[in-house]
Amino acid sequence: MTRIRKDPQARTAEILQTAMNLFDMFGYQHVSMADIGQASSLARSSLYEYFASKEEIALGLLAGLAAPFETIEIHGKKLEKRLTNLIEDTIQVAIEKSNLLALFYSAYPGLDESGRNKASEWQRVVLNAFHQIFQDEKKLRFSAPKAAYFSLALVLQRINDMAFSKKTINPAEEGELMATFIVKGMDRS
Repeated sequence: MTRIRKDPQARTAEILQTAMNLFDMFGYQHVSMADIGQASSLARSSLYEYFASKEEIALGLLAGLAAPFETIEIHGKKLEKRLTNLIEDTIQVAIEKSNLLALFYSAYPGLDESGRNKASEWQRVVLNAFHQIFQDEKKLRFSAPKAAYFSLALVLQRINDMAFSKKTINPAEEGELMATFIVKGMDRS
């Protein structure tokens, strides 16, 4: 009987989806290449033709994580409204991508520096959006970069909590509360 070989792109997508399912069920740390190969109906040696390691699979899954964050638009005239909208949109995307974000937080410590940089691209996208908002504000006690880092840290902590607790949060409510906190913390003069 002749074995039919799948298209490499289709097989790669299948492996990535299988790995994501396993990571969701058992956690990133508890899944091995052998588990992924078995669940994909591939011999372990065949799996290595597509991916050199579990970390490479994680990077393949995380590669597209930044794209949805890049489409977030900053709208509103006042600082607090612009922040509210940005935080709300960021949290909404995080909710939609919660499985990938949970993978990001789980896999991050095991990635090498290059991998961590690739995986963190989505954070840079969000940081740039915050920086853009604060760059236009002239009456802040902090510089635009400091204000952006402060804001990003708060939002990332909330996203991290959400990714691990699997709690449902209201993006509009979170956006408003966090924006108010940030603006008051910036002590406009």
